[in-house]
Amino acid sequence: MATSPLKLPAGFTLETAPATSLALPEGFTLGAPPDSGPQPARDRPGFLGGAIDIGQGLYEVPAALLTGMGAGVYAGLEGLSQLGGTGGDGAAAAKAVEDTQRKYTYQPRGVSAQRITNDLGELFSNINKPGEAIASAGYPGMGTGVTTGLNALALVFGGPAAGALGRAASGANVGAMLRRVGTAPSASARQQQTGAVSLSGAPAPMPAPAAAAVPPPAPPPLSGVATPPPPPAGPTYSRAALLEMGRQFKRDNPTATAAERAANMTEMARLSGGEARVADVAGRNLLDYTAIMPGETNTALSAMQRSRAVGRPERLDPVVDIMSGGAGRAATVASDLVATQRATATPLYNVVNAMDVVLTPALSRTLTAIKDSGAFARAREIAIADEVPFVLDDAQLTTPGRTVNMRELDYIKRGVDDLVAATSEKQPTLSGSYVGLVDRYKTALDTLTGGAYKAARDAFAGPAKSLEALEKGRKSGNRNAAQRAEDTARMGPAELQHYRIGAAEQLREQIGDRPGQNRLMNEEYSRNVREQLQEIVGSPAAYEESLKIIKNEKKLKELESVGQGSQTAARLAMDEDMAANAVAGLSEVTRAATAGDWKAGLNFFMKYAKSLRLRESVRNEIGRALMSKDPNIFALIEAAQAEALAARASAARAAIPAAVVTAGPQPATRTNQLGP
Repeated sequence: MATSPLKLPAGFTLETAPATSLALPEGFTLGAPPDSGPQPARDRPGFLGGAIDIGQGLYEVPAALLTGMGAGVYAGLEGLSQLGGTGGDGAAAAKAVEDTQRKYTYQPRGVSAQRITNDLGELFSNINKPGEAIASAGYPGMGTGVTTGLNALALVFGGPAAGALGRAASGANVGAMLRRVGTAPSASARQQQTGAVSLSGAPAPMPAPAAAAVPPPAPPPLSGVATPPPPPAGPTYSRAALLEMGRQFKRDNPTATAAERAANMTEMARLSGGEARVADVAGRNLLDYTAIMPGETNTALSAMQRSRAVGRPERLDPVVDIMSGGAGRAATVASDLVATQRATATPLYNVVNAMDVVLTPALSRTLTAIKDSGAFARAREIAIADEVPFVLDDAQLTTPGRTVNMRELDYIKRGVDDLVAATSEKQPTLSGSYVGLVDRYKTALDTLTGGAYKAARDAFAGPAKSLEALEKGRKSGNRNAAQRAEDTARMGPAELQHYRIGAAEQLREQIGDRPGQNRLMNEEYSRNVREQLQEIVGSPAAYEESLKIIKNEKKLKELESVGQGSQTAARLAMDEDMAANAVAGLSEVTRAATAGDWKAGLNFFMKYAKSLRLRESVRNEIGRALMSKDPNIFALIEAAQAEALAARASAARAAIPAAVVTAGPQPATRTNQLGP
């Protein structure tokens, strides 16, 4: 509508409007902007206008209600048809339902009917939300069926609803219309912006000139919440999954922070070669819950458990390396010792074996005693195995003054050594006598060779003693602390090191199967295991590091029981926690419905449906997150919790003005009366 200049009576100003009657051209309102297109229905002024609004609402509201309910049922059927035609596309079916309802629902023209039906439309639009939630959970057919059923239910209760609407129309709304008789229309939004007339009757201050349009500033960060770093590249997780994990983490350990959990996981990864998962630090019960529910978590968890069990020996190998001092496998060390023997002792023995010595009376008596002990027979067997002739069988060759080659005399010494070894455990006294006999024999030969024989023996004995210590270490696993102390009592540093190498090899064999692993990881309750580690490991620091690795692996092993077996106390507690949330949500829905606030009831239902559904897609996300090796997930969870907390605080602050307005009767507001 075109505007025209307004001529005011002499002495009349807008500031005096409350005290002066002002007749305005028909269709003209103060501060009204030029006609910019179709406008929503407005209240008709005067008694006749109010009566017309009431009469129009009496037939338009029932018409909109009945057509809307019928269209809802038809729209549900149309959605089912659309769902079948699109092969299960829930989004397309939901759009078909919405379009059909909008197409076949009568749209009121009157302002009264529009207000009532707008409120009803906002209420009944929530009827479709449960079906949409079910469809988004992966069940589109069921979701569309729920939508159809709820619309049919609304149609069944159409009579009582229509009656309530009629009472509302004849009550508050009609009273409001009657109060408008003789009252000018309220100031428009444009009038309030320009300050042409204030609703209280006082002059309104003129606003400052509008500044040039500038883009709105970026919203400030949440108060008291540090902006989290950008998430690392990799899988992303929904807000529902992050909040549920955060809730369960707080339930398990209310005081732990995201930084502390991330630090614990990093340390566990260091001790296990990168095997630590989120659930090793927090959320073990939640992982168990998601694993027993339908979804991909159970399969992924089973694969992870098998992989973890298979890799346990390798993760415990660092304990073996600490015990051995990083020397490597015992077989390799033994081969190196034999090679050292050959490289150092063989040239010296070649020199000795080329010597001939003359038997002295003392040496002759010693040889006779050795022969009577049976050592000659052993010496002959060794020589035959080495394919070397043995010529000392003739008794005449043991008489004084005879010349004998050192090779044969060395074979005799080796025969006595076998007698010492054979009698050391069962006949220790006899073994001691053999030791004295062989010592006298070696001393005599050392004197006759000018020390060359001793030098050759020493070159061979060093690696030999180490080989012997290595073998004792390999048998130390079943010996107690006293026996191990006896084994190592007369060992030098080199022999002790080789004893540790042998013990480490024994431990490596032990942790190769589950019983041995369990025995080692039982160190907390096995004193023998602790003593074995303390005696064999070189230093206190190395011992403590070994204990850390063992305890860490014991912690990793706990996940192998997740998702398996019968219900445990933790699993039952998890179910009770979920049930408690359900009861809390349903109680709010019931409370709102009892008060007659169906809109709030539906909103509560949708809110708690989202938290309860932990639908399969969310459970899958939770399972992937809990089995992840990324410690940054804890920061993502903390950020999501902070955002949710800030959102709740913001909603609470926004609700304060509304609560004040609706808390009780408000003081009457003066209206701008245009007329006597």
